[in-house]
Amino acid sequence: MAGAVGLASCAGIAGRRHHDPGGPQPPLEVKPHARSRDRIGVSVAVVALSYRHTPGDAAIVFRHSAELVRAGRNPVFAPEWSSTPLVPYLHAALLPVALPWQVVEKALPVLADLVTIVLVGRLAGHRAATARLLYATNPLALLVVAHHGQLEPVGVALALAAVLVIRRPKGPFGPGVDQDRAGRRALVSGLLLGMSVAVKTWSVVMVPGLLRESARRHWPLILGGLAGPPLALLAAVPVFSNGGFLATVRVVASYRSIAGDWGWTGVLHLLGHSGRGYAGPDVDRWQHLGTIVTLTACVLVVALFHRADGPDLALAPLLAVLAVTAGFGVQYLLWPVALLLARGGWNTWCYLWPAAAYAAYDYLRLIPLGVSPHHDLVLQSALSITVCVGAVVALPWSGRRGRPATPAAPPELTILDTSGHQLPGRSGASLTPPCRQVPAGLTRRPSDAVLDGIGSARVSVGSRRWRMVGALDREPTTGLE
Repeated sequence: MAGAVGLASCAGIAGRRHHDPGGPQPPLEVKPHARSRDRIGVSVAVVALSYRHTPGDAAIVFRHSAELVRAGRNPVFAPEWSSTPLVPYLHAALLPVALPWQVVEKALPVLADLVTIVLVGRLAGHRAATARLLYATNPLALLVVAHHGQLEPVGVALALAAVLVIRRPKGPFGPGVDQDRAGRRALVSGLLLGMSVAVKTWSVVMVPGLLRESARRHWPLILGGLAGPPLALLAAVPVFSNGGFLATVRVVASYRSIAGDWGWTGVLHLLGHSGRGYAGPDVDRWQHLGTIVTLTACVLVVALFHRADGPDLALAPLLAVLAVTAGFGVQYLLWPVALLLARGGWNTWCYLWPAAAYAAYDYLRLIPLGVSPHHDLVLQSALSITVCVGAVVALPWSGRRGRPATPAAPPELTILDTSGHQLPGRSGASLTPPCRQVPAGLTRRPSDAVLDGIGSARVSVGSRRWRMVGALDREPTTGLE
């Protein structure tokens, strides 16, 4: 395991070094396949080093659910399962592979994570190379994907694809929508997010981000596509295994995460006011309160950021859930990483650094111990509070007001001679100066509009001087000044 720790540390240092302006700068263009190739090598190394240290849910529970599918039984009724049977069906197809299960099971998250590296670059716009490199070398993602082998990377990749599909193309002066394809994009985006929900239900909180990027008349398409995959999988359960549709829905809807390890429930557990676990006399009331607090936080965040862009409105509820949830699994920390790195900003690191530290401490110290000493629980609780505060700081505050108004077209310029008369053939679009081009993902500053609409300028041709007068500067001129 020392090798895994070293690899994760080196990955984090590499990402930080790339971000640090004082360090050696990488080439301007970093090809996606280069980052993916490097990530494959590191992931394979971590999978090999963590072979006998994979947490029990991936090493035991996932295999058990796959065996239930092959036996014709409903995996949702297994006490450990928490979602639709999509992943057990996929795992059942991997069971015959002649490799150890702890290696075979991690194929899905590793492949999904490679897709996420490419999608992060697409979403980051002109920051594509930097965002891809930072995600590919992020120790938090590496631990969740290659060490744990959890399903979060699959849900993240599908949800990120949904955000990219629904994103409206940007022109030089602002957003524009291809009306002929907007409906299809809305439907496909909803289907992708529905598949993400079928893998892990947490991605349903990203729905406001998709709705923000689409016209209201297309909202039924998004919501219909969202509901399609989960309902289809749940409806297929009685066909391929035992158990009714309604009973399966009740089981999936009643799932809880472990309370007493994270945030405010972790503090209550240390103080002796709360138990630890999924349910029980000292846990149930805090689980119910946590559900109410989480729903309230999501509503407040959506109301606060309702003018934000789609990716920001999808990111904000994820961070809000992590900040206030009662139940928690360490793999949840991966939820906002891709969107944060695609967005950039100093506050991104207020979440990423403490989250990576918490994940490393949990995976490499607490889980192998099994029963943790009191001082370890105190440190875990302190780290969790730090991550919760970092999640609040990392909210997309700068994008809360959304896109600025679309700037007007540049003014038409006219050249006047020294007597104030317009020269023939010297006006119109041919003299319209090119506007300042803004890379994708950035917004135009007020100074850009000023530079685009300069009122007047003098030009010299040989020994003669002319004055160009813009649309906002039409005062008469009486010759050379």
